[in-house]
Amino acid sequence: MPKKIQLLLIIAFISQTSIAQNFKKAFHALDNENYTSARVIFSPAVKNADTKAIGEYGMAAVYRGTSLRIEDNYRAYASIISAKKHYKDLDAKLKKKYSKQINEDKIDAELYMIDVSLFKMVVEIDNVKAYQKHIDNCKESRFHQKAIDLRNVKAYKAAMEFNTITAYKDFCDNYPESVQFVQAQTIMYTMAWSECEAIDKISNYKEFISKYPEAPQVYSAKEKIRKFDYQTALDIDTQTAFTAFIAKYPNSEEAKTLKGQGSKSAYANVVKFNSIPVCERFLFEYPNTDYSARVTAIRDSLAYNDATEKNTTEGYNAFIDNYPNAIQVPLVMDKLGKLLYSKEELQVKRAKFAIKHQKISSIKVYANNENSKIINEKRYDIFGNCTYDYEYILDDYNEMRKYFYDNAGENVLKEQIFVNNKIQIIKEYKYDIKGLKVSAKSVCMYNCKGGAKNSVDSFYYDDNRNLISEKTISEDGKLLEIHTYTYDKRGFRIGEEYKIIAGEAYKSYKIAMTYNGKGYLIQKKTENENGETTEVESVSYDGLDKVISSSRYDMRGTLMRTFFYNVKGLVETEVHTFETDNTNKKNLVWKYEFREEQK
Repeated sequence: MPKKIQLLLIIAFISQTSIAQNFKKAFHALDNENYTSARVIFSPAVKNADTKAIGEYGMAAVYRGTSLRIEDNYRAYASIISAKKHYKDLDAKLKKKYSKQINEDKIDAELYMIDVSLFKMVVEIDNVKAYQKHIDNCKESRFHQKAIDLRNVKAYKAAMEFNTITAYKDFCDNYPESVQFVQAQTIMYTMAWSECEAIDKISNYKEFISKYPEAPQVYSAKEKIRKFDYQTALDIDTQTAFTAFIAKYPNSEEAKTLKGQGSKSAYANVVKFNSIPVCERFLFEYPNTDYSARVTAIRDSLAYNDATEKNTTEGYNAFIDNYPNAIQVPLVMDKLGKLLYSKEELQVKRAKFAIKHQKISSIKVYANNENSKIINEKRYDIFGNCTYDYEYILDDYNEMRKYFYDNAGENVLKEQIFVNNKIQIIKEYKYDIKGLKVSAKSVCMYNCKGGAKNSVDSFYYDDNRNLISEKTISEDGKLLEIHTYTYDKRGFRIGEEYKIIAGEAYKSYKIAMTYNGKGYLIQKKTENENGETTEVESVSYDGLDKVISSSRYDMRGTLMRTFFYNVKGLVETEVHTFETDNTNKKNLVWKYEFREEQK
């Protein structure tokens, strides 16, 4: 080997040895809190690609240890993030070379300390500017979402302290993704509308619509404008004025009043006094006139406004009881649900209301293939509650459940489960003062499997009435099952984890739910403890939000379900297509039979 090359190799070896010795000194300096000496070695190392990771790591430790200033902590954070990035880019040889000084665990540990220290300083400053700086500069921080939440809270409190339309508008413009956005927007609309009503001029109502086109009060503003125009037409009292009003509001109640005959005077009083008693009197005296439907709509609208102004459960329940056919019933149920129920409870309430409103007493499902056998039958009480649920599974195996409710028809108190017409399990439910189910005691009567003849289920909720966990305990105190649930900001359940325990062994699963923009479930995905997908269910809807098809894929194959509806919007036929491969398909057709309550 030429002497020149040998010399270069010797120099390179000495240089590498020197670098390693320098880093050893630098880390020794760090251990002794001699940050000046450490900085002298680590600072130049940042400029070299091979040593940048260890240099940035060292500078992060130097910044963290040399100053209590928040600016130095930001420098420390930037350095440790850079160290983490460049360490990943190092080849295996260099990682091994510096393994005693730096590795992923040490970088993560340093990152954690810097992250905690920096965020603690930000929280101590506790203002919007400080949180925003953290959000902008520390996007990978474990506290990133926390900083966003605290910033939003701080900004919203500031808007509340100013308590002006401008303050709330600025908040809405700057933080449209915040959880406080809807409330801030609502207050802004309410304050702007209050100002508008206080002035009570047509120009102000027009300006309100122009500034806040999405506000719920826009409808009321348009109503005010229309009433101003109508009063102007009455004051002028000429055919030209009436014609102009009718041309501007051709479908309005006032336009029809101006064109109408007969009950015109009575209807004029309805419009003039705009009260529920006047509407009720009109409907009593003129039940079948051209104006009856309009007066009914006015009455329902007035009653709806009264209910929303009170914003109480008693008011909303009274509206539903007094005006069950009003178009506002779905809106009232939604508002009632927001006051009282979680999304899961509200879905149950809506289903019960649909059964009750359509006076359905039973639903039978027939397998319309060979012998029209009943495969499922449900029966309902006057409240829309399911009291009987029969399911055919095999020729020699069927299940049936009976449900018993409290006097108000709200909560299930007891459930009996039958297998082949023999009672197998009795469940008794208990509820807290809020009406939430807190426990279910199961007593097994015969043919009990799994070694746990008797058990107790316990249910736990968050402040929004969302079920967050569920545990099953055997009579000897052993944990048999545990379920945990998570929800998004809208209150929709988006995740479930559950574990089935049998002695020392267990199986665990995770379920992820996805919803469309209207809040309807479109997919459920199940994974086992190994992260393997075991089942995927997908759902499709039509323009009226009715389910038109669903699919379920698991290890057995794919089951496609297609639904067809009758003119009343009820399921009439359900087609099942089960496919195990491209050549093995099986179709089943189910027919639905609905029976109404006997009058």
